[in-house]
Amino acid sequence: MYKLQSIEEYGTTRVLILENVDTGRQERCFDDSLLLDFNNFEFMKVGNSYQCKILLVGKVDSAGELFTYLGKERVGSKNLLKLAGSDQSLYYLDEGGVWHTLQENQSLMVSYSRKDLIQVEEILHPSLR
Repeated sequence: MYKLQSIEEYGTTRVLILENVDTGRQERCFDDSLLLDFNNFEFMKVGNSYQCKILLVGKVDSAGELFTYLGKERVGSKNLLKLAGSDQSLYYLDEGGVWHTLQENQSLMVSYSRKDLIQVEEILHPSLR
């Protein structure tokens, strides 16, 4: 569960500052859903809490941050790797052909350039429908 702390508007894209209510960790999540569909994340209001899924835009890389592989999960039309960060925050990563080499609870390093919001409550990002 994440509480929306603030919204940075950049025309048709936004950065949402979300706080994980369990860990207190703040996440800067990119949101371009407004560009792609009328059924998007624009309904989110500062101060409210939501179930969210966050995609790490990156790849498995030995120079990256440490995560634990929890398994594969289908989110909309894509199979994604489900990962836990060091504080047990959950993230997703495009499988990139590595899923078949991973075992549950295996540690892996991930380098990422940003975090994208891919699901809020039951609303999927348009690119995953």
